[in-house]
Amino acid sequence: MIVTFARPFYRNGQLAAVIGADIAITDVIEIVSGIAPTESSFGFLTTSDGTLVAHPDANLTLEPSTRLSDALTQSRLNQITQADVPQALSLQNSDKLLMGSQVGGDSGWQLVIAMDEAEATAGLRAIATTSIVTLLIVAAITAVLFGLLLTLLLRRLLVARDAMNNIASGEGDLTRRLPEEGNDEVTQIASAFNLFVGKMEAVLIDVRTSSESVHHAANEIAMGGQDLSRRTDNAAASLQQTSASIEEITSTVQHTAASAKEANKLSQTASEVANEGGKVVANVVTTMEDITKASDKIGDIVTLMNSISFQTNLLALNASVEAARAGEHGRGFAVVADEVRKLAGRSSEAANDIQKLIEDSQSKVNNGTTLVRNAGATMQDIVAHITRVTDVLEEINAATSEQSDGINQVNIAVAELDRMTQENAAMVEESTTAAEQLKEQADHLAGTISSFKLSHAAAPALQVPYQAHDNRRHHIT
Repeated sequence: MIVTFARPFYRNGQLAAVIGADIAITDVIEIVSGIAPTESSFGFLTTSDGTLVAHPDANLTLEPSTRLSDALTQSRLNQITQADVPQALSLQNSDKLLMGSQVGGDSGWQLVIAMDEAEATAGLRAIATTSIVTLLIVAAITAVLFGLLLTLLLRRLLVARDAMNNIASGEGDLTRRLPEEGNDEVTQIASAFNLFVGKMEAVLIDVRTSSESVHHAANEIAMGGQDLSRRTDNAAASLQQTSASIEEITSTVQHTAASAKEANKLSQTASEVANEGGKVVANVVTTMEDITKASDKIGDIVTLMNSISFQTNLLALNASVEAARAGEHGRGFAVVADEVRKLAGRSSEAANDIQKLIEDSQSKVNNGTTLVRNAGATMQDIVAHITRVTDVLEEINAATSEQSDGINQVNIAVAELDRMTQENAAMVEESTTAAEQLKEQADHLAGTISSFKLSHAAAPALQVPYQAHDNRRHHIT
């Protein structure tokens, strides 16, 4: 089989000549078969449409490339020839690395070299194995030498590590310090570690002192809260007793107010009765004065009767004298004059008796008038005193009402104070509970800090004993 290569030449746009050459396909196959980088590697030549031009197996000449592998299509061949790195593909039941290139100018032929992957990388693997073994030996020697060097150079770092482990183990001794010898990085690390441990020790000492102070303060607060709770309970009991006493006083004052109102009513009634009695006594005094005046008039009348009796007696005497002068003729007239004289005498005696009775009655009337006047004055005094008593009772009633209102206000204030005392007692209980919890937290903090060994540079917190104040109340009975 002959393969002809021809190339036209143009001049001024017209075909001037054609140059061609014939090559036997067997020669091409021999050339391609000679391309074998390794024992299992081979080369083959294809056209642009994927037809095998040359292959070590002459039976595959002019066969499609898919005879070698179903994946070896025309597009796959183009991808292989354009790739810069070998492409992996399975050809004839073995893994190959394919590398291709265009040959023959514009002929479209493609030369592809199929190398066995294992054979192709055998040398690299040998080199790599040798390199790895050498690298491991060098690394081992370097590690040993570097370890010895680090052991010599970083020996003090191990001391720092042990110190840190000692601190972290829970039995930390913060009084230890690393030696600061030299001026290298290890010395700087030791110096920084010493500064850190010193600062940490100072902080923990401060925390220990503060925790002790908090512990003592919480203890003081708890004890003070308990004492305050006890005194609050006593105050609440006293307030309850005071409230009961005020209620009793309120009842007594209300009863007194009711009695004062009743006495005020009775005094007003007595004042009215006394006023009426005063008016009656005044009327009696007026009547007695009228009787005295009437007695005076009767006395005047009796005096007049005495005067008439005396004149009649004189006339009777004159008539008797004249009858005696007349003799027998004047004897009857003498008898009449004697009877008249006797009648005048009896009239004079009766007038005298009446005069005595009138004088006696007038004296008694005068005495009665005086007594009635005195009784009127006494009645007026009684009325004035009763009026004063009524005013005093009204003042007492008003004062009792004000006292009742004031005691009610005091009772309300005592009830409010009792409520506030109960609330204060509840707050004291909460404060005591909080103080107990604070004390437990301080104890826990002190226990945590006690796991470290610290210096005794700081003085322990002073403990001031709690003194309960005696606020007992003194009741005046």
